[in-house]
Amino acid sequence: TSLGCGSTRRKTILMVTGEFIRFLTSDNAFAMKFIEVMLYAMYRNHADIAVCGTKEYNEGKYISSYLCDEEYCVSKKDIYYQYINGTWIMQYNGNKLYRKEVINKHEYCDFRFCEDSYTTPKWLWEADNVVVIPDRLYSYYKHAGSNSGDLNSPLVKSYDTLRCVWSNFCFAKEQGFEDLLPRFSMFAYEHLI
Repeated sequence: TSLGCGSTRRKTILMVTGEFIRFLTSDNAFAMKFIEVMLYAMYRNHADIAVCGTKEYNEGKYISSYLCDEEYCVSKKDIYYQYINGTWIMQYNGNKLYRKEVINKHEYCDFRFCEDSYTTPKWLWEADNVVVIPDRLYSYYKHAGSNSGDLNSPLVKSYDTLRCVWSNFCFAKEQGFEDLLPRFSMFAYEHLI
């Protein structure tokens, strides 16, 4: 939309009345059994967030998959470390199912870019337990016309990236994760270059 993902999702979250929420952009997809499998995993593990494996495509061509070998449940500290250290759990929100009460603890930002990276680690931190399942239920499609595509303004993307990194840097510092702070510098470098 003309508002961008951040503002659109921020407004939409305020209207949601259900117990769970998930995100999907028009150019990505999730398996028909996504809700069923993710909800079952959450109930089985008393989790606040479920994370599934993903398939990534670029211009319609399959690139890679991100998945774990078997289902596991972790504390917020462990999942936060996994996220920040760049394991297969990607920064986008599409491969996750959230309890809305977790989302309500951190308002969605209004960025046009990096809005997933801004919110996801904060929401992961608010979850008592996170269940990770190996099923590849989410497909992420990148193309030139997408929000993250190369045709979008490099200046706006750079500005939003820096705001995202600074926010997460401060958040990690508040939680006492000084050992993770260099990772944010690398994130900024990787995305700005």
